[in-house]
Amino acid sequence: MQKIEQISINLTPERWQKRTIDKNKSFYLFKYMEESNFFDDLEVIKEKKLPYIYIEHNENKKVDFVEASTGLVRAVPIFYKIEEKTLIISDDINKLINRKDKVDYQFLKEFLVFSYVLKNNTLFRDIKQIQAGEMLKCSINETLVLEDYFIYDEGDEFNVEKEKLFGYYEDVLYKTFELYTEKLKNKKIIVPLSGGYDSRLIVTMLKEFGIKDVLCVSYGIENNFESRKASIVAEKLKYDLDIVIYNPKERILLLNDDNYLNYLEYSSQKSSLGHMQEFLMMKYLNEKYNFTKEDVVFIPGHTGDFVSGSHIPYRLLNKSSYDDLKISIFERHGLRNSKNHNLLDNYPFKFKEQYKNIEYFDWRERQSKFIANANRNYDYNGYKWVLPYWFNDYVLFWCEVPLVHKYQKNLYDEYLEEKIFKNYCLDFDKKERIKVRGKKQSFLLSKLKSIAKKSKIVKSLYKKLSKSFSKSYNPLGTDKIIEDMLEKAKEQFSNGYEKLNYIVENEFGYERMGINAYSTEYYLSKVLEEFEVDEL
Repeated sequence: MQKIEQISINLTPERWQKRTIDKNKSFYLFKYMEESNFFDDLEVIKEKKLPYIYIEHNENKKVDFVEASTGLVRAVPIFYKIEEKTLIISDDINKLINRKDKVDYQFLKEFLVFSYVLKNNTLFRDIKQIQAGEMLKCSINETLVLEDYFIYDEGDEFNVEKEKLFGYYEDVLYKTFELYTEKLKNKKIIVPLSGGYDSRLIVTMLKEFGIKDVLCVSYGIENNFESRKASIVAEKLKYDLDIVIYNPKERILLLNDDNYLNYLEYSSQKSSLGHMQEFLMMKYLNEKYNFTKEDVVFIPGHTGDFVSGSHIPYRLLNKSSYDDLKISIFERHGLRNSKNHNLLDNYPFKFKEQYKNIEYFDWRERQSKFIANANRNYDYNGYKWVLPYWFNDYVLFWCEVPLVHKYQKNLYDEYLEEKIFKNYCLDFDKKERIKVRGKKQSFLLSKLKSIAKKSKIVKSLYKKLSKSFSKSYNPLGTDKIIEDMLEKAKEQFSNGYEKLNYIVENEFGYERMGINAYSTEYYLSKVLEEFEVDEL
């Protein structure tokens, strides 16, 4: 690797706040991540694994050292490029792209399969990104250094009975929310409230700590099951709830809106798909309420279910092979058929146990690049946000919970139902949750999905069943717009759509799993309208 002769920091000023240590040392914190305002000391920022960029200048005011991190879960994307022995760091990938740059064919395939590019790559070969839990360091006349300062699930397991684990969890849960509620007590708090436990726990803990200025927001098609459950929760906690009704036709018309296209570019950054689902919610809130944005903080439920163990597949519990791991990843995260398992052949898994490897992949890829990336909805609109389930101490606890208590969120769900929700009469769907775990429908669909790729008859049956089930289990109504989305891509980005369609047809065929597969094609059609692919 070549030595760096110059370092350039090219940030978007309005997104960052600068803090000065002395005349030659300073660091930058992301303005919209409210946790950045919780702590003043850089060492504490690093200890809590929050995003930052630290720089040192020489006597000539040139940067001669930089250290940067995107945090424990890539809460803020940071990109870098080495060009003519100059290291350039930016929060905006477009500042690093030259007109001669082409989209890398391999990375494009990864994006199509997962809705993001794997590892530290982007769609462009020479432009990289800092990964979750990774630190970049570089000094003038030295080579670039990348090191992992955190790996999900690297801790030793607690060797104690369940009741003691309840006590440990209660301690970390209350300490986490005590910190957040103390820091946010003078803010207007908005919680996107679904029917699930993660957002329910957030609003319950806000009530537990006496926070009053809370607005819950639910969204989706009229009378969807998520909003129905959210209504029960808000009513019992006596919090205001605003339900945003999604009209599928309105969502397609949204694709004609320059503001949406700007958001898509801002949130996707040619590396990971930007979230579509909350854009209409934000549009609604901006039009209805006259918020002073500096006084508002969003608290989404990303991603309590993941850290507490819900994403561990049964197939990987016992002795399992690398092939089992790849199949499990594609079944949970893949948007297209599995013949591209070779995309994972060089992936740097860390553990002997395959269930830990799938959690590692989930953390560093999907949770960091897709789920946490949903916060772009908030900062694009000028609002701040926090991620209590990705607070360092909270995550470290779950890294040490034994598999028997972590699998299927056993400890998490039981504790919430018996120790938290019961006190507020919010355990109303406990029996339903237990029933869902053994639901034959889900088992049948997963089995059909795994063999559908080998049988046209089974594939047809799978599509019919999944379509039937989606009528009751698709609260966002995305099943009504997926085909229209491709028609929009063809209309708006005809050249890009044609190039992408050729790749999709030759590499994958037209089997797609869910709205994200269609959304990736829409976005990538936009990208290929402007850029060529290096192997076409």
